[in-house]
Amino acid sequence: ITGKETFDLVRDQGRWKIFFDWASRARIKFNVITPHAAGIDIRVHRNKFLAKQDEPFTTAFRIKNISNRPLVAQIVHHIEPPQMENHIDMIMCGALRPLMLQPGEARELSSAYILRDGAGDSAPLTITYEFKMEPTSSTPPPATNSQDRS
Repeated sequence: ITGKETFDLVRDQGRWKIFFDWASRARIKFNVITPHAAGIDIRVHRNKFLAKQDEPFTTAFRIKNISNRPLVAQIVHHIEPPQMENHIDMIMCGALRPLMLQPGEARELSSAYILRDGAGDSAPLTITYEFKMEPTSSTPPPATNSQDRS
């Protein structure tokens, strides 16, 4: 995992120390909602953050099809409290389009966000990934004939 972290150094009694300004950081939690018996297993690698305004943060998760049939998952993002939607931007997401998973297939996905002005002044922020399962077509695609019959 690669990332970026900014540290503030302060001089205290002739020594340099790293200063963590916890009070100015927003608490962020990631949740996952799946339908009952969806046939998927989801593991969020890190679901709690203390994020600083204007500094990107990234969460990653693993989704695995544990059923014996292909699945299509559509991921819907929810922000709580709703007024925080105006203070957070998604700058990268690996799950904006429906995700097709074959039986036993697993994928690693990540999303990156950045907090804007006023984000640290409110209640903790919760970002929920709701997984909606879509039916897959069991009909094979039509056969194509490579011979030209003109």
